[in-house]
Amino acid sequence: MLIKADLLSQITSGRLLGDAGISFSHYVADSRQATEGSFFIALKGENTDGHLFGADAHERGAKGALLTQKMGVFPLEIVVENTLLALINLGKWVSQKNPAFTIGVGGSAGKTTTKEMIKEVLSCKYQVTATPGNMNTEIGIPLYLLNDEETPQVRIVEYGAQKIGDLNLLTDIIRPTSVIITTLGPSHTEYFGSLAGVKEEEGGVLLKSISETGWVVLNADDELVMSLGRDCPNKIFTYGFKGDTFLMKDSNSSPEGIKIIASTPEGEINYFMKDAIGEHMAMNSLGALTVGYLMGVPPYDGAKALSNFKPVWGRMEKKLFYGALLLIDYYNSNPLSLKASLELFSNLEGKRKVLILGEMRELGILAEEEHKKFAPVIENLSPQILITVGEKARLFRSKGVPGKHFNDSKMAGRWLEKNLIKDDLVLIKGSRGVKMEEILKVLNNGL
Repeated sequence: MLIKADLLSQITSGRLLGDAGISFSHYVADSRQATEGSFFIALKGENTDGHLFGADAHERGAKGALLTQKMGVFPLEIVVENTLLALINLGKWVSQKNPAFTIGVGGSAGKTTTKEMIKEVLSCKYQVTATPGNMNTEIGIPLYLLNDEETPQVRIVEYGAQKIGDLNLLTDIIRPTSVIITTLGPSHTEYFGSLAGVKEEEGGVLLKSISETGWVVLNADDELVMSLGRDCPNKIFTYGFKGDTFLMKDSNSSPEGIKIIASTPEGEINYFMKDAIGEHMAMNSLGALTVGYLMGVPPYDGAKALSNFKPVWGRMEKKLFYGALLLIDYYNSNPLSLKASLELFSNLEGKRKVLILGEMRELGILAEEEHKKFAPVIENLSPQILITVGEKARLFRSKGVPGKHFNDSKMAGRWLEKNLIKDDLVLIKGSRGVKMEEILKVLNNGL
C-alpha cells in the first residue's frame, strides 16, 4: 500500500527525520528482502537486532526505515520507542482503511495448505489475497497487509499462535469475518501447557472474534474442533467423513495423486488432485470447498480449481530421486501431522520403505510421552529402515525396526544419498528446528 512518510510517522507516533514527501509501497523486516525504494523495519528479537542490518538494507535500495534510534543512513527515518508495536499499528491501520471480507484459518495443523486451497477456490469468483507462506504472526500479518498492492474483495488470513495471548493480538490487527478450524491437537504445548490451552488459543479465540453474522466451518472428524461449536452462537457448517455440509465419501491416494468423492449440498462431486497426496490433503480440500460454497462458488467449480493445486513447500510434496519416490513433509511436525503422514506412508507401496523422522519440537512436558506413542505405531508399519534425527527422535525407535540415528539432518542426507535405490518409498518428516530440508539439499548437490 502506498503511504507517504508523514502519514507513516503519524500512524506510528514516530519522530520523522528526513524527506517527509517520500512514499513507500514495499515494506520489509529482513534486510535481504529490501529492493529499490523499500521501507525497512528494524525489529529487535531474542537473538538479533534489525538495526545491525540497516546498512545492508540501505545498500540494497531501502530509502526509509522504522527505527528506535537515529542511524543517519536513510533519506527518511522514523524513530519510535518500539518498532514491533509500530508495525502492529501500521497493520491495524491498513485493515481498517481497506476493509475486506476476511476468512480466518486456524488450527494446529493444515492451516497453510487449507488457506492456499481456499485461495484457489475463491479466485473463481473474487479478487482474493492471502497471507503468503507462513506469515501468520504479529510480524507477518502486518507486513502482508502493508505489501498488499491490491484492494481485495476477500482476504484469507492464517492465524498462528505459539503462546497464550497471540490470537488476541492478531485478531486485534485484523478481525476475521468468518472462520475455518482445521484440526486441534498437541502443538506448541510447551507454551500453552495443555490441550485445553491449545483448544482455546488456536480455535476458541478466533470463534469469539467474529461478528454475529459470521459463519464457522469445522472439521467434523476432529472431536476437539467440534467441541468448539457447542457454545458457539454462530451458524456452523462441517466437513469430513462425519460432515453434515460436505461429506467425504471416499479418499484414495496413490503416487499419481488423490481421488476424492464427496457429497455436497449441490450433489455428489468426484475430483482428482494430481500433485497432492494423502487423506489429510483431501480433507483440507473439502474444507476449502465448504468455504467456497458458503461464498457462492459451486462445488464443481471449486473442485475443478483444485485439480491442479500444488502443495506448499515442505508440505507433502512428491519428488523423484534416482527412481525413488520421496514424500517431503518437513515444514513442521507435531503428533497430528505425523499421524497423518504415517497413515499415508502405510497405504502406499514401495519396493523398500524408508522412514526418516526428525523430532517434534515445542511439546513441552508432553514431548517424551508423545514421541514414545509412535514407537509401536512405527513398528507396526514395518519399514525396512528407520532413520531418526535429533535426540528425542530416538524415542521413535523400537527393537523390531532396523535403522540408524543421526544428530543432524545433513548426516541423514549423506546416508540417504549413498543408500537410496530405485523404487524406494521414503517419507521425510520433522519439525522446522531440525532442518530436515538439509537432506534434500544433499541429494540435490549429488545430482
